[in-house]
Amino acid sequence: MDIRFWRTWSVDRRKKYVRHIADLILKATAGGLVTLSIHKISPHMPAIYAAMARVLGAHLSQFIIGLFIATMGFVAHRFKQRNQRWYGMVEVMIGIVSGFSIAFGMVPSHVVLAQWASLIGCSYVIARGLNNVSDAKARVLLAP
Repeated sequence: MDIRFWRTWSVDRRKKYVRHIADLILKATAGGLVTLSIHKISPHMPAIYAAMARVLGAHLSQFIIGLFIATMGFVAHRFKQRNQRWYGMVEVMIGIVSGFSIAFGMVPSHVVLAQWASLIGCSYVIARGLNNVSDAKARVLLAP
């Protein structure tokens, strides 16, 4: 590969290029970690919920889960306000991992409407994530 082009670039352009490559490596690493953690945790979720229900009771466990989900929604909103591009990337990763998780859990003899609806929801989450990434890029390009 001919790298003479590198010498013709300004220092700012070189720094920008290196930051871009580092950003891509970081995203790939983060995506892998999110995927791995979801893959490792999801099989244990029924047991975790059963233990919570045994110790705390079903209603309190459901309330705590609802509170956790609402809190995660607020945290996600703040995250999106601070860095829409990263938020979009996380959204895409979650949509992809969730889609594969649902698809691998489908049994041909017992496929229910909820699974298909969830798969459609995953495609929507992916589309929204890509939209957030492109909106963030457009905002950066339009910034003075």
